[in-house]
Amino acid sequence: MITVKLYAVTLAALLSLLSSLSGCSHERSFSKVSSLAVLQGLTTPTTAQFSLVSPHRPEGLNLTAEGGKSSISLTHISGRYLENFSMGVSLWKATGLQLGTKYTLVIRNAQSRVLDRRFFWALDTSSTSPTIAVASCMSDRYDDDIQEKNWKSVIQNRPDMIFLIGDNVYADKHIGLKGSARPKDLWKRYLDVRTTLYLFKSKRLIPTLAVWDDHDYGVNNGGKHYKYKKEAKEVFEAFYPQRPISGAPHFRRGPGVSSVFRAFNMQWIFLDNRTFRDKKGGERHWGLQQERWLMEQLNSKQKFHGNAIIQGDQFFGGYHTYESFEGYHQKNFTQMMKKIFKSKFPSFFLSGDRHLFELMEIPKEEFGYKTYEVTTSGIHAKVYPGDWEWDKRPNPRQIKGIGEVNNYALLRFHAIGSGPLSFTVQSHNQGSILYEKKLKIMR
Repeated sequence: MITVKLYAVTLAALLSLLSSLSGCSHERSFSKVSSLAVLQGLTTPTTAQFSLVSPHRPEGLNLTAEGGKSSISLTHISGRYLENFSMGVSLWKATGLQLGTKYTLVIRNAQSRVLDRRFFWALDTSSTSPTIAVASCMSDRYDDDIQEKNWKSVIQNRPDMIFLIGDNVYADKHIGLKGSARPKDLWKRYLDVRTTLYLFKSKRLIPTLAVWDDHDYGVNNGGKHYKYKKEAKEVFEAFYPQRPISGAPHFRRGPGVSSVFRAFNMQWIFLDNRTFRDKKGGERHWGLQQERWLMEQLNSKQKFHGNAIIQGDQFFGGYHTYESFEGYHQKNFTQMMKKIFKSKFPSFFLSGDRHLFELMEIPKEEFGYKTYEVTTSGIHAKVYPGDWEWDKRPNPRQIKGIGEVNNYALLRFHAIGSGPLSFTVQSHNQGSILYEKKLKIMR
C-alpha cells in the first residue's frame, strides 16, 4: 500500500532521485509538470481507454467520466508497478459513452479527494473528414519551451486523433551507459517521458495510437536480435492504452506491437519495424509473419476507401545512407511494394525517424499508381540541415524537404469515400505552418 508519507513526495524529488540512480544527475530537470500524467488511447463511439501514471496504485484510485446527465465509473484494465520505482502506470476503460458529449475524467484517491480533472470526447469513427496529427522523435531532454509550444499547437488544432509513430521515448539514452536499454532502463525512461511532456498534462485529451521505432524499442538501429525485446513489448503495452475491444471491429493487434485501426472509412496500419527485423542487407524488414498479417489487412473482405501504412523509419529512403526499408532491405522492399500496390485499396505511407520533414511522390510508373510518403520528425528533438544531404544525394521522388526545424504533421482529409482519396498535408512548428499541399491518390 502507498503510505501517506509517499503522497507528500513531490514529483521534482522523484525525478531527481531517479536521475541520480541512473547516473544522469547532470541532465537538466523540468519544473513544468504535475503529479499525474494521463493519455487517452484507443477510442470508439462508445468507449475510451486511458493510461494514468501516478504514485497511487489502482486500488487507491477511483476514476469517473462525468458528462451529460450521467456519471460513468471506469473499469481498471491493468496496472504495473515495479520495485524501487515510486510511480507506476495503470490502464482504464470507460464504456457507455455518447458522441457529442463533453466528458470530464475525474480522478480521485481512496479518500474521495479529487487529484485531477481532464476533458475528453468519444470518437466519431464514421467521420469522412478527420484531421490526424502525426508526431515522432519526442526527446524529453530537448528544449522544454519547444516541446510545450508544439504540443500546445497540436492540441489547439483539435485533431480527431494523434499518431505517435516512433522514438516516442529515447529509452536507450540518458541511462548512464552506452548500448541497449535494460528492462529497468526502459521502465525509467518511459516514466521520465510521461512525467515531463506537456502532451500528458494537457487538460484536453485526444485519442492517441502509437507504434515504436528503435529508441523506444530500446536499442539504436535495433532489430530481432535485441536481448530484451520481450520485456520492451511488455513496457510498451503497459504505457499505451490500446487494447482490443471485445465485439468491436475497430482495432486489432498484429505481430509484435503492430496493429490496425479501422475508422473514417480507412485502415490505419501501424507496423513493427524492429521486433522481426534482419540486419542491414538481410532477408526481411518486417518478418514473414508480419508480412502475411499485413497482406491480410490490405486484402480484407471489408470495403475501405484506402490505407495508411505507418512505421518509424522511411519506406522510400534508398537515396540516403540512413535507415529505411528500401535502403536496408532492397529486395524485400521491392517484393512487398509490388504486393501492396496490387492489393484491393490504394495506400499511402507515413514515417518519422529522419529529424526533418519530407514529402515524396511515388510515381505511377514504379508500382502501378501514384501515391505519397509523408515523413515528419522530430516534434522536439535535435534537427539537422537537409540541404547538405539533398545536394549530395538528391531524392528524385521529393516534392518538398525541410531541414533544421522541429515539426509535426497534420493530415486534413476531404470527404473520404467520395471520389479519389484526398487530403491536405501540413507541416507545423510552434503554431506556424511550414508547408502545405493537397494530395490525391488514384488507382
